[in-house]
Amino acid sequence: MALIGLVLLNSCSKSDSPAVEPEVSISGKWSITGLGTITDLKTYDATLEEIAAVSNNKDILKLKDVYSYEFKTDGTYVAGTDSGTWILAADKKQVTLTSKVNVDSNKKPAVLIFQVFDLAKNSVKLGFKKFSKNASGNFDTTSLEDFAYFSVGIMGMAGKGGTQADLDKVKTLQGTLNLKR
Repeated sequence: MALIGLVLLNSCSKSDSPAVEPEVSISGKWSITGLGTITDLKTYDATLEEIAAVSNNKDILKLKDVYSYEFKTDGTYVAGTDSGTWILAADKKQVTLTSKVNVDSNKKPAVLIFQVFDLAKNSVKLGFKKFSKNASGNFDTTSLEDFAYFSVGIMGMAGKGGTQADLDKVKTLQGTLNLKR
């Protein structure tokens, strides 16, 4: 997975603050269009097709079928085989999903918190946990969950031609999930 990430860096400009249209709702059906990465140096957005081409793995295109999201107006969601409740913060900068299907390591309902970037009528970018390099210059991804979120970021970078040298320069990294209606 890390190898895939090293292959993927090169694109847009840095984006730290969400651009959320006030009258827009996250309610509705969304399908995945790609993965991205926000770093302290650059933002990278790659379509699933770009990631599949760089990784030479067409199975990545199946994410469109597996990772669709429906945020229902009654506060429930369905995401692939997962379902539960969702809450959008009043400022629309964070959405919290509490699973009725998946549990965490303490056997409690799994909670996934996304940072909301660029919420618009027909598109939304959801950010996973942000990672920073430690004193040794490495990203701490000790849990399986952290490794998965970190890998999303690496894949987003890889989809745009990122290199190991580019990754070495980065101090922070946050993976994103790019969705459309």
